[in-house]
Amino acid sequence: MRPIVVALLAAFPVTSLAAQTAGVEGVVVNKVTGQPLSDVHLRVLTGDVATLTVERVYGAMTDRAGHFSISNMKPGLYLIVPERTGFVFVRPPGPIPATVLALRAGQQITDQKVEMTPCGFVSGRVVDDAGDPVPGAYIDLHAVPPDIDFVNPFAIPQPNFSDDRGEFRIAVFPGKYNLQAMPRNAVMMMGTGPAGSPVGPYVPTFYPSANRAADAAPIDVKPGRDAGPLEIRLTHAAPSVPGARPTSIATISGLVTGIPDGGRAAIMVRVSQRSGPVYTLRGYTTDPDGKFMIRGLPPGPLQLFAQFPLGKAKLQSQVVDVPLTDVDTANLQLHLAPGEDLAGSLEIAGEEPASAPSRPIAVQLELVDRGGPGVPDLSPAAVGKDGAFHVAAILPGRYRVRVEPMPDGAFVRSMTLDGAAVEDAGFDFAHGGSASRLKIVLSRSAGELSGRVLDHNGAPLASPLAAVLLWKDAAQVKPDFNMVADSRYVLKGLRPGKYRLLAVDAYDFTNLAGAGDQDEFAKALRTAAEEIEVAESARIVKDLKVAAREDIHVQAK
Repeated sequence: MRPIVVALLAAFPVTSLAAQTAGVEGVVVNKVTGQPLSDVHLRVLTGDVATLTVERVYGAMTDRAGHFSISNMKPGLYLIVPERTGFVFVRPPGPIPATVLALRAGQQITDQKVEMTPCGFVSGRVVDDAGDPVPGAYIDLHAVPPDIDFVNPFAIPQPNFSDDRGEFRIAVFPGKYNLQAMPRNAVMMMGTGPAGSPVGPYVPTFYPSANRAADAAPIDVKPGRDAGPLEIRLTHAAPSVPGARPTSIATISGLVTGIPDGGRAAIMVRVSQRSGPVYTLRGYTTDPDGKFMIRGLPPGPLQLFAQFPLGKAKLQSQVVDVPLTDVDTANLQLHLAPGEDLAGSLEIAGEEPASAPSRPIAVQLELVDRGGPGVPDLSPAAVGKDGAFHVAAILPGRYRVRVEPMPDGAFVRSMTLDGAAVEDAGFDFAHGGSASRLKIVLSRSAGELSGRVLDHNGAPLASPLAAVLLWKDAAQVKPDFNMVADSRYVLKGLRPGKYRLLAVDAYDFTNLAGAGDQDEFAKALRTAAEEIEVAESARIVKDLKVAAREDIHVQAK
């Protein structure tokens, strides 16, 4: 199961605040029976939800009546994480991976209810087509929609492999799952048989013996029950014949050139899912002659590129799009080359280069997708007095450009690469781009928005967890977060155009039902936001009332 995606509210820092202390007491119950649970260890955490960095922990144990109490707590947002052997906590609705406790200064909560449920189990064995056990197969579970995959981010992950008898047993959250076994020679490994072999390698297989999740038999895991014993019979990759239509798997083969003598290049495969993030498969390598063959790939849009470490530097090939819709792909050519340089210029409209800002500024290139091709950590390129800058050793990839620090009152009026406009989403840099030039034009006529943030009664909001959300264009789904200080907000460096604004208080949105879908939650917030147009050099003062919880309507899928 893939790690949980901490959603939109994760942008709020979940921290404790120096003020009058607070406290909480309540009871932990078994959701199935309604009975109180004793000997439950509760951890109440503060920190950064987005990075799961814990700054402070309060703890308590429940008594025979399931009761717990914690005092002398600093106000703020907390996550309640209960632990007891044989039980799992009931994940609340919303984007945060645990129950959120919102404590204001001096508040004493006396009726906090925490629910746990007996965990379920999935057991069985993995066998080959002869019925013999398959040891070392990785066992994975995928939630069946509308459920979503969930991994407890506060628990130490336990790898699940079949033992020497091919057997496995996994403790899981109750729910419906598709069970999958991935043998050692699965998609992450190089195929060793020649193309056209009558029997291909074993590939990842869904229970009971299916290549696709659509053909799997879902497993219903009940609280405190074992859904097994189950048997997964591994399937083979279909024979790969050049020109043949792929069924449920496909093969890519080719040659990597430019590899240093005696080396082997790594082949990266980027998979675009119909829904969900793009992910990169690693573990493929060429043979000593630079040849490669990758079997067991599902047909669909893929991207391939090759890499080779060279000391502190790196060689990388171009990125090749592979549709894999009608035929297997053979004779793919990937050429390794070092990174190339990019020259550029930065100017401020209406000003001579000599009148550029006195404090040093730099141009920073950031990889848009840090899991993809390119260089994730390029050093900032200093801008000279004549406005020139130079970025060295850029590998092919998609990059976003930032100017740091942005001069006071300035915004990026335009950005072009060899005369073509560069959008906010970034630009693609490929081999052969060493002659390219990036031109950045700033303007000192940025707009500004400021004002007070008001509570639901129209009074200045005193919450330390208030923020103003900003959408810069119609294509932006997830907003920029701007924290509020002393009931006031200031948004500077705004490019002329239309924006959407929404003031929110994190206290109002803890455990919001239906907010588990990040995009739908962001869309609901955007719908509730107010549109405002900002002209060049405008200084707009506008008070914002925080959005009410009932005004955010999430369309749960």
